[in-house]
Amino acid sequence: MPSNVSVALVGLGGYGNHYLGEFFNSELPGHIKLVAVVDPNPVSCEHLAEIKAAGLPLFPDLDAMYKDIKPDLVIIAAPIHLHTPMTCKALEMGSHVLCEKPLAATLDDAVTMLEAQESSGGRQVAVGYQWSYAPATIRLKKDIMGGRFGRPLRMKTISLWPRMASYYARAPWAGRIKLGGNYVMDSPVTNATAHYLHNMLYLLGAEDYLAAVPEKVTAEIYRAKETENYDTGMVRVITESGVEVLFYTTHSCKHQIGPLLQFDFEDASIVFAGGAGEVYIARFKGGTVENYGSPNDMPEAKVVLTVDSILDGGRFRCDARAACSHLMVTNAIQKSAADIPVFPSDLVKEEKLDNDSLVYASALDEVMLQCYSSNILPSEFGSVHWARPASEISISPDFKI
Repeated sequence: MPSNVSVALVGLGGYGNHYLGEFFNSELPGHIKLVAVVDPNPVSCEHLAEIKAAGLPLFPDLDAMYKDIKPDLVIIAAPIHLHTPMTCKALEMGSHVLCEKPLAATLDDAVTMLEAQESSGGRQVAVGYQWSYAPATIRLKKDIMGGRFGRPLRMKTISLWPRMASYYARAPWAGRIKLGGNYVMDSPVTNATAHYLHNMLYLLGAEDYLAAVPEKVTAEIYRAKETENYDTGMVRVITESGVEVLFYTTHSCKHQIGPLLQFDFEDASIVFAGGAGEVYIARFKGGTVENYGSPNDMPEAKVVLTVDSILDGGRFRCDARAACSHLMVTNAIQKSAADIPVFPSDLVKEEKLDNDSLVYASALDEVMLQCYSSNILPSEFGSVHWARPASEISISPDFKI
């Protein structure tokens, strides 16, 4: 068993800066060694001086890197539409992969990645849904699988995250369905708040490394911003075991709210009130209350646990197959919408803030909170004039976008 694990990071802007911060701020154990970084144009990298001071080689692409270095693990923090070719290349060259969420844009891409993994001689792909690696989530999932709370009935999460014009201007793929002929599917459900939908499916999985499989998906999607894809999504998922999963998210709200969650079981309810210091609280019907800790703790755990699995030969905790459940839902959402309704013009407001601006739908926050409280979608509310009922999409084994 090797004493050190060599790591290369692909993508030095955006979330790649978080990974670099973990390496340079010594948040990771000493046996995890960053040996190379890859980015063709690292203009948004905040750690270039540290990269240079550490003597790390900077390569323009994976082909150039593999001519000189073969790392044990490649971390991919590149744009969504590059996840598949980069993951397949790394597997082909003999590296394990930790790919940032989402796994891919489409199920076709995911199948390609799984096939590459199967033919890689034992290499694995982990996916960077960090709550799945948090000690609090691991402990909670263990007790769910063990039946401590009884049968799961419903899980729901709401996360309202306003995003400014600069958020969509930061990259050519932001808010896009396709870019240059490649699917991107960027939306709050697929990207910014994807963690919270995946978290519910993952907690319902029958094994440590599995997520619940969706059977039916009903989604209402809307937009207020001038984007190609939707900026607001409200989703009902029914899993194969009959559990209802509800998810509410938007970038076109005025106020940031959440994530808030409530998981209802036969014998207990689990809540999370949101915020970096908040925790999972289980309230049992007999009156017992238990604190499971915060899923926001130890964001570096996804690297640490993935490396631990490489060293001990175990299965990755949140692997490509577990991430496919979230992808099934997001692909079903896109399939259910022939077009994306735009909020009525009298509801759409723009607020200038410094050198930026926020476009939002008036009163959307209140509507979504009421829907979350009542376990319904806007079209089921009865008094939301802009709401459009959605088609229910059945997920079959051969489901594709």
